[in-house]
Amino acid sequence: MTTSVETKGHGRPVPLLELSGVEVSYPGGVRAVAGVDLAVVRGETLSVVGESGCGKSSLARAIVHAPPPTSGTVRFDGRDLEALSPSELRALRPRLQMIFQDPISSLNPRRTARQIVADGPDIWKRELADGGGVDDTLRKVGIDPDRMGDRRPHQFSGGQCQRISIARAVVLEPDVLVCDEPVSALDVSVQAQVLNLLRRLKADLDLTMVFIAHDLAVVKNISDRVAVMYLGKICEIGPVRAIYGNPAHHYTRALLASVPDVADAQRSVSDAPVSGEVPSPSSPPSGCRFRTRCPRAELRCATEEPELNALGAGHDDHLVACHFPVRG
Repeated sequence: MTTSVETKGHGRPVPLLELSGVEVSYPGGVRAVAGVDLAVVRGETLSVVGESGCGKSSLARAIVHAPPPTSGTVRFDGRDLEALSPSELRALRPRLQMIFQDPISSLNPRRTARQIVADGPDIWKRELADGGGVDDTLRKVGIDPDRMGDRRPHQFSGGQCQRISIARAVVLEPDVLVCDEPVSALDVSVQAQVLNLLRRLKADLDLTMVFIAHDLAVVKNISDRVAVMYLGKICEIGPVRAIYGNPAHHYTRALLASVPDVADAQRSVSDAPVSGEVPSPSSPPSGCRFRTRCPRAELRCATEEPELNALGAGHDDHLVACHFPVRG
């Protein structure tokens, strides 16, 4: 698991990436991200999970400022990205890279695999060791540059295209890799291969990762911590062992009930899978946003929005936004 020699009061690691009050709004009054606070320490993998439309991809793009959040701050290595000049932000971008959901459409169809991976170092004028960094990176992700380096995206499978996308990102030697549902468009067997590749690269290259997914089964074995997102807000966050072994929010429990094979053996999965339609983010329910689908909802849930607080004594790293969390 993640360790850090840097601390910020009370022995807490200094975040490499820190989000404070981040909001992302779109025309029509849609608040896709509604005041998110997150901190990611160096070497950690934080996964953000939730149903489609919960705002997690908007959050991912806000992290890399593509585009920047509507309000709130994103700090990377202690620097507020919004306060940087365009040239300063550009100089920082190689350290903060992103992998996209659709591997084929994210690649330039006119460029070869070798050219796609070389574009980043060319743009940012990065020197690659012995001039062989591009081919070496392709080999690291399982693409043979001698046989496939001159092929174009349409000549590769979806899984191979995603490997090229990963190579394009890691060739720049980033500190943080934001992965926006990188395996959701792939077959299950290929998903496992790409997840194993990302795990290996994280260890080999000392990466810090933010991993976006809609499937709790996908992130269990790649994450240090998991944040569960619903209608633009974080409703629960904690270490993997807590989220899968002792989920406290009724939404998290319903998501886990949809994929019972990932639940810890010690925990009985008696909750019903999540049901009903996700409300519109342009008109979310009052109070707790999950209350219209929650089996435990009471009047208080409609009138008072729950805050994200520690579950209790001895659970400082496990936070939940619920008036009636499940304990133990």
